Amino acid sequence: MDTDEKHDDPTELSAASCEPLAVCMICWSEFSVDVLECEKCQVPLSVVRKCPGCSRIVSARHSKCVHCGYVFVVRPMSATSTTQRKTARGPAPMRALRAAVVSIGAFTIVFSLVFYITRKLDHRTAPRILSRIASSYALRRAPIYPDASLAGAPIGHVDATGTVEVVDFATAGSTALWWRVRSNSIGGFVRPVDFAPPKALDAEKGHTLLRSAILAAEEPERLLMAFDAVQYYRNTFPASGHSDALIFLVAEQGRRVAAKSGDGELLSRTRDAYSQLTSSGEFAEKARHGLEQLPRPEQLRGRTHAKPTADVQIIGGDVRRQSSVNPPHTVTLLNQEELSVQLPPIPHVTKGITLSGTVLQDRSRRDHDAVPAGSPCVVKVVEAVVPLSLGSDGSVVVELQSVQMQGRWVRVSAAPVRIPLPDSAKDDQRPRNVVFTLQAPLIVPE
Repeated sequence: MDTDEKHDDPTELSAASCEPLAVCMICWSEFSVDVLECEKCQVPLSVVRKCPGCSRIVSARHSKCVHCGYVFVVRPMSATSTTQRKTARGPAPMRALRAAVVSIGAFTIVFSLVFYITRKLDHRTAPRILSRIASSYALRRAPIYPDASLAGAPIGHVDATGTVEVVDFATAGSTALWWRVRSNSIGGFVRPVDFAPPKALDAEKGHTLLRSAILAAEEPERLLMAFDAVQYYRNTFPASGHSDALIFLVAEQGRRVAAKSGDGELLSRTRDAYSQLTSSGEFAEKARHGLEQLPRPEQLRGRTHAKPTADVQIIGGDVRRQSSVNPPHTVTLLNQEELSVQLPPIPHVTKGITLSGTVLQDRSRRDHDAVPAGSPCVVKVVEAVVPLSLGSDGSVVVELQSVQMQGRWVRVSAAPVRIPLPDSAKDDQRPRNVVFTLQAPLIVPE
């Protein structure tokens, strides 16, 4: 008989010399064949034989040892033992219940895992629907960038007075550095400095945007627009608790700028804003104190009302206003022009540093040097990308801030320019020539 032969009749049992016994395969405890389950481990027992020839354990269903070939002398098992063993191998109620619980638990875990992964994929691939939180319009031709960075090329522009819908923003502290906007089916990021203070459509997020715009306003014209935006917020959200705070904030900013610029209209709007808060409320005492600190109109360094203008001729434009009193006065209007500027070597890559540059070429209109070569200018580093490793790319983004013409500094609005970082230390000592494109008209008086 072959060594791995199994007995055809499962009811056979060996002689006394190799009587079968029940063994727990977990703790290896031995029991009589009448015991069906290990009392300690609560698992069914296995019926085995211990071979007299080699002392190894083999299944009781073998007619001889599979290791040494020892032939077992067999005799029929009792009917009682056979019935009990078949019962032990049958589906006991407790085992069936445990199997059902395990199956249900495994199904629940797998289903939950699949559901979680599906939701994650849906959130990652489905576009986030952004609602309008404010609206504004461009003060000059403004570029739209694909992300909140000046390093990439613009994907479009908003023309001067063109409107945008603000759907999100990125801040640093209390300053909104970027707006995420929609304009004529183009979505992207713009810089708030190119736009008027926003008119809020959402009470909370609109308040954050408007507060940032007020804090960044340093010119009388922009602050006057901020007063209008605050009044719009108050009318749109009369129950908002932010209204008085915005009025006080714009009044404080207006008082500071009016005293510096001498703008009479701004002073009047500031006085009206303080007066709205003096009767009652959280800012009543502060508003009364602000009114006391307001300069009187005669104390302003500037003029509160415009005086009659002389004859003005615009070179590069088509508007002419004449007066018969004073001699002609000429101004030059530059729009969408290119200014070539030479920058000194950039000593280190730091965002926020300013560089002193020089205009390289004359910018003329009708034989008139509007911006002569050699005019000093100020350029600011607005973004810096530091190389992460040797051989990787780095760059700085610079912006033309102002140009000195006829002994006075004139603010300039020009598109930012990205400059690659030098490849070696030797290049650090080399001046760089950069061409800036004007985004807003530059008026040069004569």
